[in-house]
Amino acid sequence: TLISITLQEGRNREIRRMMNYFHHPVLSLQRISMGSLTLGELKEGEYRPLQKHEIELLKQEAMAQSVSIPAASRSSREGSM
Repeated sequence: TLISITLQEGRNREIRRMMNYFHHPVLSLQRISMGSLTLGELKEGEYRPLQKHEIELLKQEAMAQSVSIPAASRSSREGSM
């Protein structure tokens, strides 16, 4: 069975735990995007440097994410790092 799942924020092994709950083991898992970045044509084991505009987009997304998290949640997260 091929399943596509979209997460806004992924926690450690979250997909594997969800699928385990339904007694459906995960044999393969592939992240195809993160924020505005997509895997595109890269094959397993390949990489490429980020372009300057991609770095700026990631910074903007990170700032927007930190603003949208309530202060109480942010401080509890920062303490657990």
